Amino acid sequence: MKIEGNTLTEEQITALLENKRVLGPQKDIREVLNAISIYENIESYNPKSEKSFLKAHEIIMTELIEQSGK
Repeated sequence: MKIEGNTLTEEQITALLENKRVLGPQKDIREVLNAISIYENIESYNPKSEKSFLKAHEIIMTELIEQSGK
């Protein structure tokens, strides 16, 4: 997995997937953890539902922007 603009390496992302501690910019770590949360629950989102889309946005942007899910 790679997120555009994220500076974490593949090894660091793998470590996060394994619940290990990683040194790096907090924003980049949070971005990866949020994405992991979405991917782990992807089947619970309905791509045709605005409510579901906004819930996914809320999770993926948690602690990254103030108005996530809006």
